[in-house]
Amino acid sequence: MVVNETGIASLQCDVKGNPAPQVTWLKENSSLPADKRVFQSRDGLIITDVTSQDSGLYTCEAKNFLGAVSSSATLTVQAVVKPTSLLRNPTSCSSLKTGSSGDYIIDPDGDGGVSPFNVYCDMRDKGGIGVTIISHDSENRTHVGNIPGCSGVGCYSKKVNYTGVSIAQLEALSQVSQECEQFIKFECNNDVQFIQASYAWWESRDGTRMYYWGGATGYTNMCACGVTNSCSNGEKCNCDYGGYSSGWREDSGLLTDKSALPVTQIKLGDLDSSNEEGYLTLGKLKCYGKV
Repeated sequence: MVVNETGIASLQCDVKGNPAPQVTWLKENSSLPADKRVFQSRDGLIITDVTSQDSGLYTCEAKNFLGAVSSSATLTVQAVVKPTSLLRNPTSCSSLKTGSSGDYIIDPDGDGGVSPFNVYCDMRDKGGIGVTIISHDSENRTHVGNIPGCSGVGCYSKKVNYTGVSIAQLEALSQVSQECEQFIKFECNNDVQFIQASYAWWESRDGTRMYYWGGATGYTNMCACGVTNSCSNGEKCNCDYGGYSSGWREDSGLLTDKSALPVTQIKLGDLDSSNEEGYLTLGKLKCYGKV
């Protein structure tokens, strides 16, 4: 007899005699284990909500003073294979059971939350932990400068749009990930005011202005070189308080506050003069590890 998991198995024991024989059920030639799902009588054996552990050889023994007879049957409990469409998508690349990099569909918060979405999984980076990578439309190194009228704070704006995914979906991803990071870099030439002077900032996923640069998470009006006291001009950022002929400098590093990421907009200022220019670079969003 073959029965699906969670189904009902019914084994018959049709015996007659005078006087009526005593019926005993055995499994693998041993007494049946005590189980509230098992109901036995002289007419048959019923097992409800069967599991794989119920599989085996069952024997019905009938005895009276005239003699004894027995009959056996094998019960096979088979697993119910769910259709692929009903299988749950992984919450992130770090929960994938594969070592192959490629495009996958993830669903960070499961049924009832945000819709599943496509991502690229890098299964080699970070020691093979599985890094979820999100692309956007502002990854190319972008030249800025000599913008008429752009002398004040935040007068240049770069909005960031993420490919095929909403901010709500990215927030769900950050909540199931142990770490998230995004590389950001500004290369400046000559006398450009920057983060330290509050002429520039980036905006978090909820639109909050963040007045620090990559490598300086947790600080205010500071870049990575300011944290390590290694800025070329003795200030808190390389790209602040440079002279008219100070040349090219750079501030770069990783943003690592997953409650603020991803970057949704970048604002720069003081780019109106002919000798004031720069290049802006923003990397892909990367999240990894499991909470």
